[in-house]
Amino acid sequence: MENTSPPPSNYAQPIPNNDRLIVSIPFGYTYFTKPINTVFEALNSSDWRTREAENALITTTLAQISAAPSIGSQIVHLIPENSAIFDNLPQLRATVARMNQEYSNYDIITILNEFRVSDFKLTVSIIGSCDVRRQIHDIRLAIMQSFNPVMEIIIELDASSGTCYCFDENQQVKPEFCDLLKQIASFTCSSIYMTGSTEDSFMFHLHIVGHRDQVKEAENKVRLGLDDLNPHLYSDYFELESLSLLPLIAGPTLANLKRIIREADCTMYLPNVLPELYYEEGKKYAALDKKPRIFITGLRSLVLQAKNSILQVVQKISKTPFMKQLSVVPLKREMLIMGRSKSLMLRKKAAITAEQQHRSVNYMLNSYQAMEDVLNGAGNAENADLQGFPLESIMYTTGCYIAVPPFGYESGNETGDVVTFQGNSMESVENAVGQFVLLLSSLYSSQVEFGCLESPAYQGVNINKFLNFCDTLASNADVAVSSVKFGTTYVIQMLGSAEKTRIGTNYLSQLESYLNENVERINVQFQLELPNQERDFIAGKKNGKLVKISNSASVTVQLLPFTDHNFIVELSGETLEGSVYGLGLLEQELPESMMFNIPESFHRQIIGVGGQTVQTIMRKFNVFIKFSNSFEMGDRPLDHHHLGQAANFGQEFVRKNNVLIKCPAKNRMQITPARVELSRLVEKVITGSYISSEIRLSGAQWRLLTSEGFNGMFNRGKKRPTNFIMEVEKHTNTYIRFPGPDTPYTSSPVEITVYGSEANHRSALVELQRLLPYCYRLCVKKNGRFKDLKAVAENVSKFLQNPSSLRKLQLHFLDNVIVPVRIMYNVELQLLETSDVAEHSNFVNIYYYPTSFGCPFNTMKAERLSKDRLAHVTKNELFQQMLTTVKDALDKFHMKVVSESAHPESLDAKVKENAARVDTDSVKRPISIIKPNTSRGGKGKRGGSRNMMFRRDNIHQFDSPGNKVTGSALSNIANVGYMGFLNQDADPSLLVANPGQTYQGQGNQLYKAPQFGYQGAREGQEHIQIENRNPQLEPSFSTLNQGSDLRRMPGNQRPNNSVMRDLNYEYTGYQNQKKW
Repeated sequence: MENTSPPPSNYAQPIPNNDRLIVSIPFGYTYFTKPINTVFEALNSSDWRTREAENALITTTLAQISAAPSIGSQIVHLIPENSAIFDNLPQLRATVARMNQEYSNYDIITILNEFRVSDFKLTVSIIGSCDVRRQIHDIRLAIMQSFNPVMEIIIELDASSGTCYCFDENQQVKPEFCDLLKQIASFTCSSIYMTGSTEDSFMFHLHIVGHRDQVKEAENKVRLGLDDLNPHLYSDYFELESLSLLPLIAGPTLANLKRIIREADCTMYLPNVLPELYYEEGKKYAALDKKPRIFITGLRSLVLQAKNSILQVVQKISKTPFMKQLSVVPLKREMLIMGRSKSLMLRKKAAITAEQQHRSVNYMLNSYQAMEDVLNGAGNAENADLQGFPLESIMYTTGCYIAVPPFGYESGNETGDVVTFQGNSMESVENAVGQFVLLLSSLYSSQVEFGCLESPAYQGVNINKFLNFCDTLASNADVAVSSVKFGTTYVIQMLGSAEKTRIGTNYLSQLESYLNENVERINVQFQLELPNQERDFIAGKKNGKLVKISNSASVTVQLLPFTDHNFIVELSGETLEGSVYGLGLLEQELPESMMFNIPESFHRQIIGVGGQTVQTIMRKFNVFIKFSNSFEMGDRPLDHHHLGQAANFGQEFVRKNNVLIKCPAKNRMQITPARVELSRLVEKVITGSYISSEIRLSGAQWRLLTSEGFNGMFNRGKKRPTNFIMEVEKHTNTYIRFPGPDTPYTSSPVEITVYGSEANHRSALVELQRLLPYCYRLCVKKNGRFKDLKAVAENVSKFLQNPSSLRKLQLHFLDNVIVPVRIMYNVELQLLETSDVAEHSNFVNIYYYPTSFGCPFNTMKAERLSKDRLAHVTKNELFQQMLTTVKDALDKFHMKVVSESAHPESLDAKVKENAARVDTDSVKRPISIIKPNTSRGGKGKRGGSRNMMFRRDNIHQFDSPGNKVTGSALSNIANVGYMGFLNQDADPSLLVANPGQTYQGQGNQLYKAPQFGYQGAREGQEHIQIENRNPQLEPSFSTLNQGSDLRRMPGNQRPNNSVMRDLNYEYTGYQNQKKW
């Protein structure tokens, strides 16, 4: 263990030698030193200390609150010459001095140990009599309330980019920008300075240093100021009634804000979602009582559009949101927050300055995968500020707000602190609670009791040595320590992460030799919290897992009830080694899981008949796999305020996790291979069983389909709102692949792909066709300006990279036509330029939904409007107002409207057969016709005229080499089912049905094969027709009456010709190799 040497024991004040209570708390030490050479600086002088100031502090007051003065010189060595340091020590030093003065009458001593500041560690130890527990508790709260780590954010500025308007033509910082930085530093009480890059003279770094809330607010103001210097950009803000609305507005995985940013091509700066996390900041900023604001920058009209989109989302949030409360042990909550501050400390130790989550939503869009990876334990801490304290990630992942009491808060509630969860849906609240409970499960508590022998020559223990031991234990193991000594008994309690608690417990083995005690007995107890749903998993069948652990390590394991969400696993032993070994065995049985999404349309094929396929995977990898139907998630209301209601409004296009892979921790390495195996099965279904269609939509159509207006209309009156993609998938049992929320709008068409069986696939295309926006087309005379208008209508984002390239007429068309009709009527414009030279017109397509103009229209149930109803809509007064706006703008640009009419819209769908099903280079689709059964030819007879009913989509005609049927051609075709009868008159085809078998010889050998029905094979057939079915799935055959009455006969019943002749059936079914 690093740095195990205890600090010097020559504390300034003597500690009486009697029964004592010692509390040791580890804190992270963070500091920043100002560079000597700065381009600009605006410092809060009260936060910075020079070497001289630190030396003066050491020689005066430091010795009264800490260890020997020589220890304090550690800080001096961190300060460069002619520089200054900013750290989180002054508040702690002042509080410790004040506590020693106020509680001197209670014989309580508080010690701030700065011995390990070079390792970014601080510890505060409080020692007093067991009779003054309450006073010691008050001191601990006061110290935690004074703790406030410092942090830094760095903004890179490129003076040569041409888009950074804070520099002049000589790459010098503009005076007005310097004045702005001084105002921001003064207002937020933070320090701002700028340094130049040594590698590139045109790169500058703007440093913002201060406490958390100060830095967050200063960063938003600096970035907003940079945008305000751009003459082409406009800034505005949207004021929130409460900060608790922010995650609800953002939606799961920030989907709502991503969509709004993508539609409006703007930048958003979010307020700090966890302000006042530290007690001192809460008091400082509570007096301001200002409402949180979302700042938006971009082109003026698009900023107004973004504000309107946010307003639409806010209006859909119910006044009675879904809420839930959870009781939490106060010290565990504080350890979670301290874990966050220590992550900053570790990042500083690695020379990383990255607490940049809220720089802007655009930043979050680029780094969200990193945030997600860190939450899943796979990311790099450099890319996110969530590793130590992932509450922000939980909020933005689930779209649920979490209200956490600040560090050092005391509720006075005997049941613990209350953490409140608030979301738009029952599902988001439950997900947030579940993830928070998992955070609590990562904290272990241990209690070790040592009973020592008292010999006649016993002189008592040196309390100073015991204090040093507890202080070193808290620092090196990074756990909170509470130690009690009464008589010859020592009781040491620890709380920390799983790994740190084990390290601390092992460290206790040195107590006997360090204190020179003779230990007679030891009692060890570990406690950890787990979600209630894991109770059966951890216990095993008939408590078999617990019994095995108890027998292997000589420990006792109990499962104790705790809260509505958690239970406690308590492990007890009589030796340190045995207890730690038993804890290791218990941890091997703890659940490890992974959740992800597999579309519902694949579940049946992956699970297999009777679950055989998925059970094979479970046995192969020794994991448990559970499939859920995400369409039915959230059926149960959360409380009596939401009876029958599952969500306040439809969630964005985010697929829910519906597959769970779980196993004991000892088998965690098999989770990823099991997921890969499931992914292979999905790919196999896609390539082997499904057909697909690629649908190309214009950007205007896709924007309208994903708009808040359309989905609000789509979810009107629904108790479980959703989106149109999920609804189509649910109704048709298909999978629709669509662009993700991070995909920007471009001039290229938007491609979505529909996967499914033939019938379901066709149904999905019909549903999507029904949902397409309606189109009204204007034909306008060709004009040279049309190309410019088309460019800004298709993709305005490319102009934002260089706003000066945006022409005046383009900006006018955007501000006065595109955005107004989008906001007022939910209408999108598409400009099409004809390539035909002889054509004298270009087209302007106006996409809309009739509901925007007062026409009642149910998108999922009603058919497309008839021509008469559509004409009634287009003659509506509102529609004519919108049309006049567009026409007037086009006329102003000398683009006269030649004609106008409703334009029929159809899906641009390209059906693709998968290569695994059909060799597309050698397939021709035969057209088969159903004819009445006019022949009475029997089995095996060449005569007779029977036509099998072939389904055009799954009957394929193969041209074999040399126009002859060969055995290899037959054997290479997978999943071949029974092919029916041969029609001698229509097509001399050979129809066979034994999958995987090589056929050799002439057709008459096939005719004599006993496993076939009527063969009618002829020698030297030229073609083969095959119905692509799997006979193992349905060992039966279906028959079709001429009146289209579909019937099915039992799989074990063999039909005869008389039955077929008398009932006048056409045989169309499958042949199973074992049964008919």
